[in-house]
Amino acid sequence: MPIAADPTNPTSAPESNPSFVLIQIDPAVDPKTIDARLQAFVKGGAGTLLFPLDDGWFAISRGPGKEMRVTQGGTNDALVSFLAGLSGIIGVALVPADELLRRYQARETHLHSPAAPPATPAQLWNLTAVRAHEAWAKFGGWDKINWGSIRVGHLDTGYTEHPAFGPWSSGRSPSLLPQEGANFFDDSPGPADPLPTNGTPGHGTRTCSVLSGFSAADAFFGVAPRVPVVPYRVTDFVVIDTLWFRNRLGLAIDHAVANAGCSVLSISLGDPCFATPEMGAAVDRAYERGVIIVAAAGNYTSEVTYPGRYSRVIAAGGIAENDEPWNGGSRGVSVAVSAPADLIWRADWNRAADGSLASVYGNQSGGSNANGTSYATVHVSGAAALWRAHHGHGLDIYAARPWQVVEAFRTAVRSSARRPAKWNDKLFGAGILDIEALLDTPLPDPASLVFQSRLAERERT
Repeated sequence: MPIAADPTNPTSAPESNPSFVLIQIDPAVDPKTIDARLQAFVKGGAGTLLFPLDDGWFAISRGPGKEMRVTQGGTNDALVSFLAGLSGIIGVALVPADELLRRYQARETHLHSPAAPPATPAQLWNLTAVRAHEAWAKFGGWDKINWGSIRVGHLDTGYTEHPAFGPWSSGRSPSLLPQEGANFFDDSPGPADPLPTNGTPGHGTRTCSVLSGFSAADAFFGVAPRVPVVPYRVTDFVVIDTLWFRNRLGLAIDHAVANAGCSVLSISLGDPCFATPEMGAAVDRAYERGVIIVAAAGNYTSEVTYPGRYSRVIAAGGIAENDEPWNGGSRGVSVAVSAPADLIWRADWNRAADGSLASVYGNQSGGSNANGTSYATVHVSGAAALWRAHHGHGLDIYAARPWQVVEAFRTAVRSSARRPAKWNDKLFGAGILDIEALLDTPLPDPASLVFQSRLAERERT
């Protein structure tokens, strides 16, 4: 079995302290079998922990990988030997984070989500987990929610004209407002996602469908059905690792707040390294205007990513269907609350051999994963929109300073969260999002709210 520091260079020596462990699975073996076998060596977690790359290679989520290293003797050599001895694994590699990122970004993404019948309640487990139906009932039903002036800015790969967003007419949808959004990524005139073959095509559609989708005919609903969403195209890849992407994210934040009038921003993206002043300054401006920003904790790296790591942002961690923390999610004290992140039923596209596209739904696919804190993020941002709709203009009277609205939501969403037995709030936030309880939670005393300073994120991990 080849053991290498770099799958593309088998002669290189393994690093003494690699960032990530990669395994190559025998093509004759179902990767789900290997994933389930490895989960047996991880405590306090559930759900997918393998991340697909190309040529049969998979990355092991860093958090579970660290746990496996401890259980196998505490060294990288011991972990490699353990993995090399498992049937079905034909290669093991130790790689630094930048190499993993390069391989992930370079892989070809295949939009192969098989067409599926209308969703069943069991498949929409995520809505049950966060008490979405009970929350909608407080408004008289999902179709009775008065969104008023509430708009959610969705900063992602853009949007597509998927029926999950209602019937389209002349490029318009009952819930998506592409004419109000913008493209800060390339030269295309608007925020539409062209669905390329690399990066993470359709990511904006998939996540946004879980935020605002509604299709009674397909038995599909997002957390905040029909909430007006302003889509932005800021990237073609969910890992915003370069200066160029981070600057564009800051521009999109400013546009969503100042030009589009968004009071909630949903950012299912993450920068695993260091944030730039431009992005941080945009977050500060939004925070001080009372805009709730929800961002992903991150996937497959143990550290919470930016902008979720900012103290002025609500970072969303992930859970699997059994209320256990999702094995693929980042964790740490920056996580505010956790929400569904594994095998989420969502809108997607299927690309046929001739290149034609068909709209589909499902939670399985060949290249576009149906898991990640990207989905946890839209659960929490959808909850923020419902919370704003529930309190209405009372929030304007309540908050003497706009930032107090953000901190009131942070306080309420944390205090109302469900806490399973043995829940670790130092890693996965205050608990699991409970939207019904969130809406029932009284607004906190404004005098008790803490203004988050710009420097606070430097003290958190």
